[in-house]
Amino acid sequence: MKYGLIVAYTENIGDDIQSLAAKQFLPRVDIYVDRDKPNKVHCDEEVKIIFNGWFSHHPENFPPAECLKPLFISFHAGNRLLSRRMVDYLKKHEPVGCRDLYTLSILKKKNVNGYFSGCLTLVLDYKYKNFSNEKKDQILIVDLDKEALKLLPRNLLNSSRFLSHYHFKFTYENVDKTISSKIKKMTIYGYMPKSIKRILKSIKYHLINKPLVKFDFSIKAKKFDVKYKLKLAEDFIKKYASAKLVITSRLHAALPAVAFGTPAILVYKNFDFYRFDGLVNFVHNFSLREFKRNIDKINWENPPPNPNQEKLKEIKRHLIEKCVSFVKNE
Repeated sequence: MKYGLIVAYTENIGDDIQSLAAKQFLPRVDIYVDRDKPNKVHCDEEVKIIFNGWFSHHPENFPPAECLKPLFISFHAGNRLLSRRMVDYLKKHEPVGCRDLYTLSILKKKNVNGYFSGCLTLVLDYKYKNFSNEKKDQILIVDLDKEALKLLPRNLLNSSRFLSHYHFKFTYENVDKTISSKIKKMTIYGYMPKSIKRILKSIKYHLINKPLVKFDFSIKAKKFDVKYKLKLAEDFIKKYASAKLVITSRLHAALPAVAFGTPAILVYKNFDFYRFDGLVNFVHNFSLREFKRNIDKINWENPPPNPNQEKLKEIKRHLIEKCVSFVKNE
């Protein structure tokens, strides 16, 4: 028996965090499967694989290859994915654990047996529990909507750390042959800070005084090594696990924080019913209007625990049991 891992070649580190959530249950990874091309896999024996996350940019590449033995849990699907062939495939692998209530509702309409499982990132503490051993006083602001950002107290902004879920490639190239420089071209890979201006500020001298220096700031996630992407995602969840508070407009920054008991505040401009329904019950969540109305009531120094703790425990217990049983049973 071999084991596969779903990976997404996108610029969003949240997708890599989804992969980590499944990886923690596998004894090893024998093959990486592109989330959007599961029908392109060629394997000489059966491969167990957990299908969790958002599917898909390429519904034409479903159902998956026959050699994949799937567990559908924390699964999000749009109507475009649910062709007649895909619906028949899902029925062969019932019950389907749905990440959100929207997916559950559309599967029921297709007569697929499903249930609300919640998101697998809620059990990141299964393997990475020690990440929360040393809680810090740091508040993390992760890709927060710019209108919400303006509402935060200045002292909070000054003392917080900014993160972003975007991968990036930054290239500096000296194209002026008359300028002596040991570094003719330099490329840095990593994650994008909250604002590109923070990087540009550090090289302001070059921008103003050396116009013949070329800068390229671009997202190149497809060229990143999978193991590098997963290591970076691991670094992120370590930060979420040890933080005092996470303030974000990204669901998959909030939910990993919730997994470790870190208080999280999710602020959204528009309620994404398709992805949020059922999941926001486990995090403090506000529309922009609600956030503006309630911001003076939030205790930044001692943020309250995340809501619905008992229901969360039930969700986590079921997710762990299903994944452990799937991997162990032949």
